[in-house]
Amino acid sequence: MNIMHRTGRALGLLFFCTLIILALSLEPGGQPVGARTLEREPAPRAASSAPRERSAEVTRVIDGDTFVIEGGARVRVRNFDTPERRRFACSEEKEAAEAATRAARALLHRQRVALSISGEDRYGRLIADVRLLLPNRQRSLSGAGAQSSDFVERMVSSGHGARWDYGREPQPDWCPRRDWWDALSF
Repeated sequence: MNIMHRTGRALGLLFFCTLIILALSLEPGGQPVGARTLEREPAPRAASSAPRERSAEVTRVIDGDTFVIEGGARVRVRNFDTPERRRFACSEEKEAAEAATRAARALLHRQRVALSISGEDRYGRLIADVRLLLPNRQRSLSGAGAQSSDFVERMVSSGHGARWDYGREPQPDWCPRRDWWDALSF
């Protein structure tokens, strides 16, 4: 068998395998697999110049910077970050994430909040500035030095998060720096 014959067979086999892969990647209607699911997924909305205002009750706190409001919409707090609960980089971040979630739950769970919605992120969550709506009794009692109704300000001042401009600044590092010597355990 000469080299031309072997090369021809190899190219033929490669062509045949390519056809099989292509056929398997198409659905019965001839569309690529997943094309219909991509059409149904809402595209992230661009932030408009005028934010939408809305008030809602928080039904569930997911973590320090994400929660669910009545109707099931997920809200991601704008320009704010807390340590990650599920993808933590060190044990200190995991502990800080749990503390931030508890703090957010204490402030938000079953409370009415005012949302200034600026758009949606790639996961379909609403991106919003969040203010706590204080009951009338609490408003009348609040005077000079009263706690702010701004959620981010309260979380940052209590040490449970950091102001963060997504996409323009590096994400905060929640793990303490250690020298290589400290990392060794004897």
